[in-house]
Formats: sequence, C-alpha cells, structure tokens
Amino acid sequence: MRLASVVALFLAGSIAAQKAVPGNAPVPPVAPPKYVPEDPSKYAAAAAAWFPVMDQSIETALGDKEAKGVFAFKNPRDRAVEWKHLTGSCTCAMAVFLVGERKYELRSKTKQLFEITGPAAEQAKVVDAIPIGPGEQGQVEVHVDTQGAKTNKIVSVDIHSNDAEVPMVRLQLRVGV
Repeated sequence: MRLASVVALFLAGSIAAQKAVPGNAPVPPVAPPKYVPEDPSKYAAAAAAWFPVMDQSIETALGDKEAKGVFAFKNPRDRAVEWKHLTGSCTCAMAVFLVGERKYELRSKTKQLFEITGPAAEQAKVVDAIPIGPGEQGQVEVHVDTQGAKTNKIVSVDIHSNDAEVPMVRLQLRVGV
C-alpha cells in the first residue's frame, strides 16, 4: 500500500471518528507502541545449551585495577550462527571473544566490535558480526575497570544472534569491590 493511501485512510478514519463524537470533540491521538527490549530470561533454558554459566560473581581486592569473568561457550547447532548487535552495559567494561583461533573485542566506550589479527603487533579491523561454526567453542572474557571503584558493579554483555532458538543471550558479571 502506498504512503498516500495509508494517509488518506488514516485521515478518513479520523474525520469519521470526529463526526461520531458528540459536539465534534477531537479524538485523542493513539500513541505508537513503545519499544520493549527483549527479555533474555525467556531464552535462558535454550541459552544454557550455548553457555553453561551466564551469571558470575567475583570479588576484587582493594586497589585492583581490573576484574575479569570468563564465560565458556559451544555452538550446539549443526549450522553456523552469527553473533551481532553486541552491546555492553557499561563504558567501564570490554568483552573479548575467543572463537577457535580468532579474537574479537567489543569496546563499550566506542560501541564497536573489532576482529584482532596479526601475530606481532595486534591490528584491529571493525566487523559487524562474529561467525560461530557448528560445534565451534570458545570463551567470552568480560573485563571491568575497577580502578577507583567504591561500590559493587553489575556489568552485562548482550549477544544477539541469528539462532532462532536463542536470539539473545545476556552474560552478567557481578563484581564485589
């Protein structure tokens, strides 16, 4: 349907609605539905096939500069899956994805995903997704800057994918300071 047709139908409906209201009072506009983010808990059972542990708590000593949680994973599918639209909840965190021999970094400050290559000086190339082959395994390291932290932190990394059974996974790291 063309935009002009949609607008004409909308206006016709609005005019008819106004005529139906006693005293020609204007009909209040209907607000568009709000975006509701995915609830990762609804995929928790299926996500356990990927990640045996999705929530960790660690303690750091006073003066530690960084805390690190490690989440092991394995692609349980017989097909390749892409992880994309990766996001970190805090600019104080960075996620490192080790998949086979490949390495990726999600830098929360810049909100960019990089593939790290090169045997000597590491080189970073911006990428849109992380391919995970059938049965391929690896780990996600969540690094949290704790320098100067005076309270506990909860940091999460959201992984969206083209896996129909698990379109989203949330890895959560609780850091006790």
